[in-house]
Amino acid sequence: MRFSIIILIGSFLAANVVIASDRIEIPPLNPSHPRLLLKQNDLSLIKQRVMKKEEPWFNTWKNLEQHLQQQIKTNRKAGPYVGPNSFKFFEACTKDSGYARDLAMAYWISGDEIYSVKSLEMLTGWAQNEPLPSSTFDPEVEYPNTGMEVARSALPFIWTYDLLYNYPKFTSEQKKAVEKWFRLLLTHIETGAKRWKDNDFFDKQYYQNHIAADAMGTLAIAYALGDEKLIRYALDSNENPRDVLDVIEGCILMKNQKPYYREPAQFKVHDGEIIDRYRHFKIGGQYKGYVTKPNRGLQYCGLTLLLMTTSAEIAYQNGVDVFSYIAPTGENLELCFDFYADFYRLKDDNLKDGFYIGEKERIGEGGDDPSVYELGFKHYPANKSIQMLLCSMDRTRHEIWILGRPGLYFGQPINCK
Repeated sequence: MRFSIIILIGSFLAANVVIASDRIEIPPLNPSHPRLLLKQNDLSLIKQRVMKKEEPWFNTWKNLEQHLQQQIKTNRKAGPYVGPNSFKFFEACTKDSGYARDLAMAYWISGDEIYSVKSLEMLTGWAQNEPLPSSTFDPEVEYPNTGMEVARSALPFIWTYDLLYNYPKFTSEQKKAVEKWFRLLLTHIETGAKRWKDNDFFDKQYYQNHIAADAMGTLAIAYALGDEKLIRYALDSNENPRDVLDVIEGCILMKNQKPYYREPAQFKVHDGEIIDRYRHFKIGGQYKGYVTKPNRGLQYCGLTLLLMTTSAEIAYQNGVDVFSYIAPTGENLELCFDFYADFYRLKDDNLKDGFYIGEKERIGEGGDDPSVYELGFKHYPANKSIQMLLCSMDRTRHEIWILGRPGLYFGQPINCK
């Protein structure tokens, strides 16, 4: 059963949308691009703030511009991985997709075609390569991980496609090649989700970062390609037991709920904790001889929060306010931002009853950069914990692998006095 979810009524949406039991009304798809994570008016506002030298936008842009110019000077080329190991694909794709995304964003901000040309070269360098990257994966290699690895690493390429869609030099032939490649990537995400289900979620890990990644990747491809049936499947469908709303309900813990059953001791659960907290412990047996590394609780909770937040922002840009969604048992994304903000502001692992003691040296160092809180503040501007965290940071210097530089792309004015 689902509680309500707020539907944004925009210029392309029908008014008086009725929320049906156990489902949501998906607004008609806006046929224009960009639409995935930023719209044209968002991009115009970013450019305006940069031109006016407003912070954090101006210095974040200058940092990004300097980085990209250094890369361009080296004549950096696409390096598609075409082998059988999806983790090696993940490493190579994460690197190149992030570069392509930042180049596309730089084109929107500066208008300089040097960025759009390079961005398109990176995207098509993967999507038109022969053989196609991911077409030769060995299912015996990275068996539990392939879906997650593809979804996470490809997201910036999906965003790049959306940002470049109306670029005059992005030909229809190239677009068809990219779309074909995205469909191939989708099969890996779907296969990955099926592997988890068929294996009882590898020792009952019913919700965690792999599940959140599959949901995010499916939703991103659905909106990028304009596949309305897939959009519904990814967002809220009885046919999909791990859709975006299910992920929010399943990954977020409430104080009266039990965490993952393999946690070796009884610890208090707080509203807004994320189930991946069990990565604080060294646990084996989920798949063959794999044993998790200890003291990774905050890192993996940060990862799942990033994945859920990215899904929510994609939905938000397309008329569905998942940030306001409250699950039947109370789960809501703001609870997560509120619970974890002080860990990143104070760099203190002894907070909130001390579950994460031992992780101090890794706070923010495992890919769990607090710049995702830029999106938290965008949607929860009255939350003091989020505001205090952002005010404690140099917002111009932070970046995070899926979203790039959130201070530039999603930042909002904050009064830190």
